[in-house]
Amino acid sequence: MSRPMHLRTGWLKFIVGSQSSGYFALHPGIHSVIFLYCRSMRILWIVGWIAAAAGHAQCPVAAFAVPPASCLNESLYFSNSSVAATAYQWDFCAGDLASAPMGQVVASSQSLFRTRALRVVKSNGNWFGFAIDQNMFLVRLEFGQSLDSDPALVTVGNPQNAIQLAFDLVLWQEGSSWFALVANTSADNLLLLSFGPSIQSTPTVTNLGNPGGALKGPAGIQVLERNGSVFALVTNSNAPEVIRLAFGNSITNIPVPTIIPVPGAVSLRGISLTRECDHDFALVADNGRNQVYYLDFPSGVHDPPVTGMLMIPSSSISFPFGIAIRNEGGDYYALV
Repeated sequence: MSRPMHLRTGWLKFIVGSQSSGYFALHPGIHSVIFLYCRSMRILWIVGWIAAAAGHAQCPVAAFAVPPASCLNESLYFSNSSVAATAYQWDFCAGDLASAPMGQVVASSQSLFRTRALRVVKSNGNWFGFAIDQNMFLVRLEFGQSLDSDPALVTVGNPQNAIQLAFDLVLWQEGSSWFALVANTSADNLLLLSFGPSIQSTPTVTNLGNPGGALKGPAGIQVLERNGSVFALVTNSNAPEVIRLAFGNSITNIPVPTIIPVPGAVSLRGISLTRECDHDFALVADNGRNQVYYLDFPSGVHDPPVTGMLMIPSSSISFPFGIAIRNEGGDYYALV
């Protein structure tokens, strides 16, 4: 059955400065934004991935029928015959990421000195950002209902003085409760911050320790859920490894670690994930070699990945800390 669609334009906003690059990744030492572009991540990395994926689950196929003509102020009805789709995202301004971003300062404070890992989430209709500054204070940015607004800064502090030279954190909602996982770099451990139902609450801290002794200068972290199970991928800055942590059905469980070697890497930092059909992909920034490595999980994040280096000219990237993958208009981009 045809249903009316309420259309809105898509947009993306960046902060670019001597210490930061974007809402997606804010890390110390970044002085520019590098665009890595491809029509297909598999084509950019290894052509063999196309054949490897052939036997896997069907990719979603977008299919919509649109009336050939309509009048001003008339409702526009789309007929949806898409196959294997589980979610929909509309963008009527494709090509945003191919354009040069416009930078502007939206917040300036001593609380943001050499800020690490800005993460943005939406809760109850409002946008919030969380960052860790060089003094190891957790800082909350409150944007209200629009990221176009100048944020109010709230210094949450260092809960239980547990944060020690942490480079990254990630926000996660489970049911009605909010959590954050902190890659606690100098302490070689993982922290779980529990906010409860309000992300504006002062969190309690649970020290998850160093599962299996696998963390060696944990630097970057991402969390994902697959088939009801929660996983985290954590980069090691003091070993060429990514650690997969399996939490089971809840992020509050004690995780089981698996070490994923990344041959050739030196000091891994930021990590970003995406998914294409039933493939999970990760890109990892290596500031020891000024390079980007990939992890291809052909059957999902629970299986061993194929790893390799993207072979980007070394002059293009200098001391990379953060990285973010985005698919926009059917094309893949990475911001480093």
